[in-house]
Formats: sequence, structure tokens, C-alpha cells
Amino acid sequence: MLSVWEALKRGTEELKEISPTPELDARVLLGHVTARSHLELIVDRTRLLSPSELEDYLACLARRKKHEPVAYIVNRREFMGLDFYVDGRVLIPRPDTETLVEAVLERSKGWIRPRILDLGCGSGAVGLALAHYHPESVVTLADRSRGALEVARKNALDLGLEVAIIESDLFEGIRGEYEVVVSNPPYIDSGAYETLSPSVKDFEPREALWAPNKGLAYYERILLKAREHLAPRGLLALETGHDQKDPVVALLKAGGYHEIEVIRDLGGHHRVVLGLRGE
Repeated sequence: MLSVWEALKRGTEELKEISPTPELDARVLLGHVTARSHLELIVDRTRLLSPSELEDYLACLARRKKHEPVAYIVNRREFMGLDFYVDGRVLIPRPDTETLVEAVLERSKGWIRPRILDLGCGSGAVGLALAHYHPESVVTLADRSRGALEVARKNALDLGLEVAIIESDLFEGIRGEYEVVVSNPPYIDSGAYETLSPSVKDFEPREALWAPNKGLAYYERILLKAREHLAPRGLLALETGHDQKDPVVALLKAGGYHEIEVIRDLGGHHRVVLGLRGE
């Protein structure tokens, strides 16, 4: 039988070859199977694991050694300080995407009951974070994937947030106007997709990552219809790849958007493009 400390050491050693963060992965997995926080694991480091805890922990390590993301193994991911359920039906929310949420919150500060559409919502992380931190907003989550919408609905219930949920391939099923349309669409081109790590390429849904036409196809589709669903001076907010700023800005300019702004993420990469629809 292994103690908590011994289990952490074993897990860290086993994950060194496949993970850039083996110690963190081992700690999260052990915390998951023992239902203990990081601090509790430290306090209980000499406690022996029960046979069932050890069995579950070794099973989690085996899954991680096959490159399965930790977030899918524990079915949890923190985003914007909120706890989200995730599984293989949805993309795992990234810290970079918090830049998108923060940008919309800043731009919509003081707006009264803004109607917000999260287009291609996946797990609902972006739209639900906006609903949480802008409680006066009226949020709609839309995605073409029924599986993703099931995950988004679960997250809305778990977080106690009231939002509308619509099955829609981009704007196809959308009616009415919104003060904000926000989207983190697929934007990875074919070449970059093939270089992704196995934990991304082999487990996360391809349709949430890859886009044709050098990764720009979804931006083109969004810009084609966004004006029809944005209120006058409505905000369009898009996450982009680090090297897609120029073509996305060009699309917004061609579409008649103004007050266009590009925002960098914490890593210094161009990550978000914002623009206002004209009157």
C-alpha cells in the first residue's frame, strides 16, 4: 500500500515522459480520486491510500500516460474562477480565452441588460462566465453540436445561471438582435493541426479546433451574417490565433466595423479582435 506522498512521487515519475507538468497532473489526479484539496493532500501525506483509492489513482495515471488530458479524466476545468464540467464532446477552456471574456466585460461595462450571444459555445465557458460576472446580461448559448449543448446545459445548471440554449450552426438558427456577439471559433489550419500535441489532437473534438482556408473559414462565415444580428453599435468579439490578427481585422474593416481593437493575451500574443457595428 502507498501513502499519499509515495503515490504523488510515483505518479510524478510515471508522467515525466508524457507531460510538461507531471507533478501537477499527479496531484490533481490524486486529489480527484481521494476527494481532497492540495492542502489536504499535504496534511495527509503520510496517510495510506485505501485499496479502492489506489486502484482508481493507477487507472487515472494509465489514462494520462496515453495522453488523455487531465481535464477529461477528472471532468473538471477552472475558467475565470468558475468550475466547469468538461468531457470529450467539448474543447477544454484555455486561460488565453479569459482574455476574450475580460475584453467583453470591459467593453460592456455599464450596459443595461445587454443581450449576449455566445456563438459556438462548446462547454458554455465564455457565455456562462459573462452571465456570472455581468448578472444583468441576457445570455444565449448556441452550438451546432448537441453533445456540446448538453455539456453547456449541465454547466448552466451547476452554476445556477439562467441562459437560453439554441442548437444552431453559427447564425443559421438565430433570430433577433444582440448587443454582443462573442465567439471563439475553430481557427487552426491543417498544417498547424498536424503539429498539435497528442493530448489535443487525439482527444479534443477536431470540429472545435480545425478550420479550412488557412483557419479563416469561420471568421468569414461569422462576418457574413453578424451585422444582421447585431444591434446598432453592437459589439463583435472574436478570439483569434496568434498570427491571424491582420486577416481578421481586414474582415472587420471590409464589413464596415469601426473602433476595431486588438488585445493581447497574458503571453503577449494577439488573441482578441473587437469591433463595433455602425449605426
